[in-house]
Amino acid sequence: MLFGALALVALIAITQLIPLYADWLWFQEVGYSQVFLTMLSLRGWLFLTVSIGFLIFLYGNLTFATRTAAPDVYWELEDQLGLPGWVVIEPLIRRFLPLAAAVIAFVAGLSAMASWETVLQFVNAIPFGATDPLFGRDLGFFAFTLPFWRLVHGWAMALVLITLVLMLVLSVLQRSLVITARGPRLAAGARTHLLLLGTLALLLKAVGFWLDRFEVVYSPRGVVFGASYTDVYASLPMLGALAVLALLCAGACTVQIRWPGVRLVAGGVIVLVIAWVGGLGVYPALLQRFRVLPNELAAERPFIANTIRMTRQAYGLDRIEAREFPAAESLDRAARSNGMRQRSRTFASGTIGRSYGRLPSSRRSGPTIGSPMSTSTAISSTASIGS
Repeated sequence: MLFGALALVALIAITQLIPLYADWLWFQEVGYSQVFLTMLSLRGWLFLTVSIGFLIFLYGNLTFATRTAAPDVYWELEDQLGLPGWVVIEPLIRRFLPLAAAVIAFVAGLSAMASWETVLQFVNAIPFGATDPLFGRDLGFFAFTLPFWRLVHGWAMALVLITLVLMLVLSVLQRSLVITARGPRLAAGARTHLLLLGTLALLLKAVGFWLDRFEVVYSPRGVVFGASYTDVYASLPMLGALAVLALLCAGACTVQIRWPGVRLVAGGVIVLVIAWVGGLGVYPALLQRFRVLPNELAAERPFIANTIRMTRQAYGLDRIEAREFPAAESLDRAARSNGMRQRSRTFASGTIGRSYGRLPSSRRSGPTIGSPMSTSTAISSTASIGS
């Protein structure tokens, strides 16, 4: 098994090194080898940081769970799942637990390498010198800072959820969580550990709701791209309320450690889910349908104005100075007469007629301009205009 895992890692490394070497040759050829080295070093640091962080957190939690859990023999006898005994499972867990944590950490590190641009933009962020009309923050926050914190939040949330799932699986295998004829039974140590992980997950969810508030500036809901009436007056307040509610649920998890059962946590999570669905799904849809759509232009007018103003500012159109150039008749009678006589000579010389006569017959209509009748007609018409 170990040899197969090492062979798989070597194969993945080879498939990554070949295009990496081709990129190095290209950057070296165009004289940007330092850019390639900067990108490569940052990707390497990201891989090491995320991999080590995942490995320490996963292995630490799972190892602590295996060493502190004391499986109850009576629970094992009442188990309804029919799993092998702890004597059989315990050596397998100790053998494959480090390997599973290492594989998960390795995959997480590889996925983190693809986000090097987001990290580099955050490190080298500069202010735009302009603020958004909704939050009053510099636009550089939305371009550089917000994507980075969303990335970090996603990594942390994934780590806690993966650990929580593996903890549940491990608790079932080592009989800390047993399905008996009298219902599920959870050991005190495993219960405390799971509640602490649940507290951490809910705290991260509260941070996620708070970060989602800033994402309304990218909303496509309204008639123009950006925050609309429904986003500002429905989604934005509900996201703040959900962040507070998630914090309360995290506090309920902490309090539940001292109280038996899980009713407090279960009730808080149910309320959070109902508020999540109703506050971000049902309420904005009802507001959009019955408040905005009957008079959409009046409701969206200030947000359309913000979009137009910010778009003009982004393209530099706000720096254009508008000037009026009124049309005025400045030609005297003599100049107009000279212009008419010159056009009369052009018609009389037959220049236009000869040019028109060379056109295919399909593109001509009426008498040929070069004919005496048409020429005399043009001359008389021109003379009458000039008089």
